[in-house]
Amino acid sequence: MPTITRMKELPWPLAGSQRLAWYSRTRSGFVIGNHADKMLVPNDPNVQPSVVAKHSDAYSNKTHAYDELLPQTDYDEQVESGRDGFRFLSRQQYGQAFAGRAWGSTCPVDQAMVTAANLTQEIPVLHSATGSIVSFGNKKITLHAPTPRLEKIGELKARGSIVALLAAPRSGFIFYATHAGDLVQVPISAEQIGKQKKLATFERNVTSIRAAIDGPHLFVGGMGLLATVLAGDNDYQVLAKQEISCRAIEVLNDQWLLVNQGMHGFSLFDVEGGKLRSETSQKPSAPVDQLVCSARGQHLLAIHQPPGGLGLYKINLGD
Repeated sequence: MPTITRMKELPWPLAGSQRLAWYSRTRSGFVIGNHADKMLVPNDPNVQPSVVAKHSDAYSNKTHAYDELLPQTDYDEQVESGRDGFRFLSRQQYGQAFAGRAWGSTCPVDQAMVTAANLTQEIPVLHSATGSIVSFGNKKITLHAPTPRLEKIGELKARGSIVALLAAPRSGFIFYATHAGDLVQVPISAEQIGKQKKLATFERNVTSIRAAIDGPHLFVGGMGLLATVLAGDNDYQVLAKQEISCRAIEVLNDQWLLVNQGMHGFSLFDVEGGKLRSETSQKPSAPVDQLVCSARGQHLLAIHQPPGGLGLYKINLGD
């Protein structure tokens, strides 16, 4: 039987409303940030948070697509964590593509990591399985050439406003969901964008799309929605569906999902073989805004909605 153990709670230590986080293997903890600064929350609950990067002027114009004060090893882990299955590009690639450009007080990489919708602000990202470089607007997908200026070589008009995205981990597909709840599959390669195909209509706001690490299943979550979808090259099937609150989904392995249920806390779901069964839950004292997991899902950081704080948890999935 899996267990979730709360190890520590603390106030959010940074100013402002922007909240982002990723897991750092080299630092053995979670790097958290806002529009200006980054701090480390260690896995060890007995160790206090420490400063990773601090800007002298929080609201000065950012002249890079990334946080230029962040050490390279930390940025490399930010690249690896990425967003919705996509990886960020290297500092050199962003520097060449956006030379001379400024973004106000928030760089695009930081902004993209706050919510899924911020990936639709047209920052180029990498689809690892195909090597293609793509960017997303509100209602379009753009394919870029792997050249210093990342020139546009293809574009696809989406079926509606894009509200959730996924880069398939081991195949040449992008999945997106629209404001109307349509789940759409798009074949992609480094040279072209294929013809899009609607797989399903959930008729509600979709907030998260994830994929099994090794299996053929997709997991779709939203307002009153959690579903397992078997998606093949030419067909699809909704295997299981529940009406629960779902802000976001994290895949721990091919058996276990972690579901952020907002004001209802978060839960572990057993999805082996396409089923969908809740096994254990936690309900913190404040609604959960974001959940961030370590690479093997052993450690978990819950970011509560303002004016809440942070919760550090340990997960034991059992045998």
